[in-house]
This record gives sequence, C-alpha cells and structure tokens, in this order.
Amino acid sequence: MIFSFLAISCRYSASASWETRLLRRENAALQGEAIVRNWFRNSAECGEIAAPSEYTPDEGPLDDPYLEIPDGILSVLNYYEKGVTVEAELIDQNYSDSFLPEAERLEIPRGAPSELMLSKDGSDPDICVARRYFIRIKVFDRTREDPQLVLAESVIVVCGSAGDLHALTLCTNKQ
Repeated sequence: MIFSFLAISCRYSASASWETRLLRRENAALQGEAIVRNWFRNSAECGEIAAPSEYTPDEGPLDDPYLEIPDGILSVLNYYEKGVTVEAELIDQNYSDSFLPEAERLEIPRGAPSELMLSKDGSDPDICVARRYFIRIKVFDRTREDPQLVLAESVIVVCGSAGDLHALTLCTNKQ
C-alpha cells in the first residue's frame, strides 16, 4: 500500500514538473512576442524599419531579408526565465529566390509590396502601399539546441499617401 502511494506520488510529481516546464516555455514565448511586437510596431510607425520613401510597389526583393533587432531586447526576459532562452528574428517577406529554400523550411510566405485602396469614414480612397514582415520567437530549453516552441507572427505595415505608417498584426501561429 505504501509502495503504491509512493509510485502514484512520483508519477504525479513527474507530470506536474513536465506541465510546469511546458507552461514556463509558453509564458516566455508570449512575453517575448509581446516585447518584440511592441518594439516593432513603434519602430515601424516611426519609419525606423523602412522609411516611407521605401514603400513602393516596385521595391526589389532582398537577398538577405533578416532585419536587425536591437541587442539585449530580450535580455531581461532571458535573465528572469530560468531554464529557457528566448530568441527573436525579424524577416522582410519581400525576399529573393536565393532565400526561398530557407523560407520554405521556416514556412515564411513571400509577400512583395502591394498597393491597397483604403478609405476612412466614407472619405475618398487613399492609395497605400503595404509591406509584409514575419516575426519568429523561438524558445529553447537550456539543455537542448533545437527550439522547443516557435511563435510566428505575420505583420503588415501600411504607408498612406501622406507618409503615415501603421503596423497591423495579421495572424500568430504556434509551431
């Protein structure tokens, strides 16, 4: 009887620690996503990601679509999250054919800049140009090299004819 109680207790403890690690990874991923999304939105709307003059439908594709994220943006999160490491990548979806194999591996769709006609409150339509970006948040268990959880977010940045920029999240996927 005592042995069966100990066996059940050990099984419950192992299950609880597995669930705790899973929740810790998901929590770290969501916090990392919120930090990077907030930085991206502010940077994009200030023209730091791409200037309004770069929003043209005929903008050529990039050979290296990885964009820089400030060093240390996730350092506080990584300091407080014990057992996991959070990393982020920002990718312009207007990439060239040389990036296509990696894009297929990472499941990043291609998206060239495009024109949109938007109107607000019944006003005359405004011709805008939209660019697409992809944010990947990877969470690693510190004892493993492969990511244990990946959050992928598609974001569109719209530039109006007056040069005003707006970042909109299209979707978020958990991989």
